[in-house]
Amino acid sequence: MAASAGPARFRVGVDIGGTFTDLVAYEPESGELVTAKALSGGDDIAASFSALLDGIGVARSDVDLLIHGTTVVTNLIIEKAGAKVGLITTAGFRDVLEIGWSFRDDAYDLQWTKQAPLVPRPLRLEVSERIGPTGKVEARLDDDGVRRAARELVRLGAQVIAVFFLHAYANPVHERRARRIVADEVPGVPCILSSDVDPRLGEYERVSTTVLSAYATPKLAGYADAIEAWVGKGRTAYFMQSEGGVIPSSTARSSPASLVLSGPAAGVLAACHVSELAKLPNLISMDVGGTSADVCVIREGRPGLREILEVAPSVPLRSPCIDVVSVGAGGGSIAWADQGMALRVGPQSAGARPGPACYGAGGTLPTVTDANVVLGITDAERLLGGRLRGKPKLAATAVGKLGRRLGMSTEDAALGIYRIANANMAQAIRTLTVQRGIDPRDFALVSFGGAGGQHAVEVAREMQVPTVIFPPHPSTFSALGLLTADVQMTRAAPVVGLLREVDPDLAARRFAELEDRVLKVLGRVSAAGQRPEFTRFANLRYRGQVHSIRTPVRRWEEPALVQEFEDSHFVSYGTRLGDPVEVVNVGVTGRLALERPRLAAGASTGRRLEILRKTGVLIEGREIPVVARASIGAGARVPTPCLVEEEDSVIYLPTGVSTVADAYGNLVCQVGAQARRRR
Repeated sequence: MAASAGPARFRVGVDIGGTFTDLVAYEPESGELVTAKALSGGDDIAASFSALLDGIGVARSDVDLLIHGTTVVTNLIIEKAGAKVGLITTAGFRDVLEIGWSFRDDAYDLQWTKQAPLVPRPLRLEVSERIGPTGKVEARLDDDGVRRAARELVRLGAQVIAVFFLHAYANPVHERRARRIVADEVPGVPCILSSDVDPRLGEYERVSTTVLSAYATPKLAGYADAIEAWVGKGRTAYFMQSEGGVIPSSTARSSPASLVLSGPAAGVLAACHVSELAKLPNLISMDVGGTSADVCVIREGRPGLREILEVAPSVPLRSPCIDVVSVGAGGGSIAWADQGMALRVGPQSAGARPGPACYGAGGTLPTVTDANVVLGITDAERLLGGRLRGKPKLAATAVGKLGRRLGMSTEDAALGIYRIANANMAQAIRTLTVQRGIDPRDFALVSFGGAGGQHAVEVAREMQVPTVIFPPHPSTFSALGLLTADVQMTRAAPVVGLLREVDPDLAARRFAELEDRVLKVLGRVSAAGQRPEFTRFANLRYRGQVHSIRTPVRRWEEPALVQEFEDSHFVSYGTRLGDPVEVVNVGVTGRLALERPRLAAGASTGRRLEILRKTGVLIEGREIPVVARASIGAGARVPTPCLVEEEDSVIYLPTGVSTVADAYGNLVCQVGAQARRRR
């Protein structure tokens, strides 16, 4: 593709994963869509973006809009590489961050160890103040105490200060005064307030989210600076949020909590786009990349949402996010033997460097990709369309070494790794479906990511999912999802009490205030005259419950809201209790539509399928054809078993399935409700 000599015209989506960085460039006038892919790595993000664009012949000056899915916040938390945080809190509440919750996922796990808080106790200091749950000031803020705490925290090495006062969600006056004092006392040190980050009921969730935001703020700000400098003045950069919309980079820099699931959210949006085109409202998306497999359930064209994400066991981050379950079953996930000599896969990953052993970059540990090379599903010499010429002998050596330790042949070890990776992916689907009373047989599975095609049919058989959809360009599908997003912002405020006792006028005022807050931000990026579309919600629960359910608010009338809540409660938990309903908070989401790529329907083909070669696949016990995906036109049937190869991915279609290409280039594979074949 040649760069344009005219004004900037490309909309670009860039998704940085743990192993690969994917780019999609879309030119609205022609409808042309071009993809690029490279190994992730290196600290110079701008140089990485430029290199990807150079590879497809697009100049940076031709980029009008950049939408970015990033793992920067996730990596900071996982790697514990964020800033050193100091916490100023209400006297008597120094240890809320350490006490945490009284429950955990597995109450019978004798090996469970409590996660150490990000802020150690010496960096958690108390000051005298008290605001009641209604917002009434009961004890004035000790200004001198804040000054002493700020100086002491900086002396102890704090790079950013978080402020968490009890009931600040009801009245933020003391937190805002504390920020002014901190700015005067230790200028240049960022100060993050719980009333800005998460102004809602629940001490532990609020302080945890505030600390996590403070932890990521300095490095995210530097990251956003680099992105904005690369884009240049007069052009727009957006970041994908965990809830599925994008926000301007200027807003994202102060909202790190909203970016934790930035990458997986993009893939789910792309799957929703497929749902719309294929007229299949109920899908299970399965994104299998180099590091993880990410699964989400899409019903009626919309993904599930959750309010709280545990970034580590019993460490909550409260920010709306698409309900994704991730497991360590990506192409780079490492296979290993546990103390009982049982074969395991993940969650550790070889990453981009050194990567799987077959990359020939110094990796010696066996991965899922290495197992697929041994099985004949993946051709090591044609990775990334041949740009990365791997070494199959190194894959066999790594897998064979693990096999010998387990008393298995190289081939049996590879098959074991493959099956365990499939089982891990199936378990992720089971978590979101069967364990929640959802029948996966009522859904289709849409598979993408560079490694998804090698596993999807076998996973579908495991879960008795009847149909699998393989979209075109699956390896860069998440980057395409970035370009299907709308600008979106959600804000919430506390309204606490029994639903029947809440004044409708109070709720109306809260909604109006929240819409004004959202409008101030979105108004700066909207086109002339474009006004955001607002939707309202309330978090409701039965009296005495801990967890709440986000419930759409069409009108603030108790019978209608109770009905809506109980319907949602029945879908989630299978019960309608009929107990009194409480309100926890209200919120609004504002959306501004961005132009989406126009994916034109393709013409049917009269061409014969192009057989590139034949290759031996251990699972089939014979040689099977390798078909060029580019030769599969709309309406074409794909004979099985076969491998379908495109530039940077391969799809394994085993014996017994029926596959046809639809009008949009998706391969639609009918698996049937049969159980998994025995081998």
